[in-house]
Amino acid sequence: MNLFAQRDAREIRIDPDRPMGSAVGRIFGVVRYISLETTKESTLGRVDKLYVTDSLFIILDYATNNVFLFRKDGKFHAKINGGPKPEYGGIKFLNIDRQRKTIMFKDARNGIKMYDFDGNLLPDLKKDRNFEYFHTLRDSVTLYYSLNYDYRKDKKDSLDYELKFYRGDSLSGRAFSYRNYNKTIRNDDLITGSEGVFFETGNDSTVHFIRTYRYQVYTVSRDSVSDVYRFVFPRERSLPQDFLSNPAYYGNRAKYVLSTGAKAIFSILYFYKVKNLAFFRLQTVDKPRKQSYSFVYNLDTQMLYAVDHIAPDPSNFYLPIGTSNGFPTANFVTHGFLTTDGNAIYAAASSQEMFAAKDMAAEKNLTYSDDLREYFERNTIKSNPVIIQMIPK
Repeated sequence: MNLFAQRDAREIRIDPDRPMGSAVGRIFGVVRYISLETTKESTLGRVDKLYVTDSLFIILDYATNNVFLFRKDGKFHAKINGGPKPEYGGIKFLNIDRQRKTIMFKDARNGIKMYDFDGNLLPDLKKDRNFEYFHTLRDSVTLYYSLNYDYRKDKKDSLDYELKFYRGDSLSGRAFSYRNYNKTIRNDDLITGSEGVFFETGNDSTVHFIRTYRYQVYTVSRDSVSDVYRFVFPRERSLPQDFLSNPAYYGNRAKYVLSTGAKAIFSILYFYKVKNLAFFRLQTVDKPRKQSYSFVYNLDTQMLYAVDHIAPDPSNFYLPIGTSNGFPTANFVTHGFLTTDGNAIYAAASSQEMFAAKDMAAEKNLTYSDDLREYFERNTIKSNPVIIQMIPK
């Protein structure tokens, strides 16, 4: 059963080279900094992936190939050791089942490991289906994504689907058909990364989904797929309209993106919606120093803000939300916004960046909140990163 339902997606027409600036306090009503406890067991390098549950922050750190679980007050709870990180690979994303309170990920051998929220290993899952990414919704519905143009297969191969829905072990739906074998597009035409294709909405009944080389944002539920937003960029920043259908690009799409079309936006990442704001990252190959990466778009006023143009102010004690001392933080250069719980958007900053921002604002004689005062008294530049929770106005 094909679950995709075409609808009139809302158009987001923007020029990423002409964003607005703002102050933190004009966009966010609340900005909180949650210090993550630093112990020998809990020390991490960077918050590469963040998942928020009712009681936990679940963090993936690429450098250590570990998963860290902290309580919402920042106290260390548990650690999942992903094992020695291979030269290529390691844990790239997590699948969080909030209903069953489990954490799943593909290991270096492509097997699925499953742990509970206390970090205990559970029996391995036996999955014989091939997929690149997966995401679990409520009521044991799991979405599996795979796009595999195996042009060496027999020409008689039939239709396949990018997105498949399983309820338990039973296939319950699918969406976005394609032919494995064709003379239009093949596997090495695709540029993919570790960011994934699923981005959380703040509830476990739906998830946002973004397809390769496309400017649409879809909402996927347990039994439907609908396109909800469609980005429109200036021509010079867009892929050709026939980029996916024209056989002339066969075997040359990656080369086009990496050279001729280096200014073209080829991927939308980290798309989250909170209240009337959309948060997202645009990916291009050409990255001049002054080019912005992450954006905030007001769906009511149609104003586009670049995160590196949002200036800290007294409302957040001149501390980072995505930039520190005028430069993007390490997390934002790589990731941008990390997730949403439906009420707030989340990011992270290193303690080094936090202390640097504090020093820069020393002459302002700020009176910090109790939590921040305790953080600066008990920590150093080598302490764990902080989680930044931002609630839009």
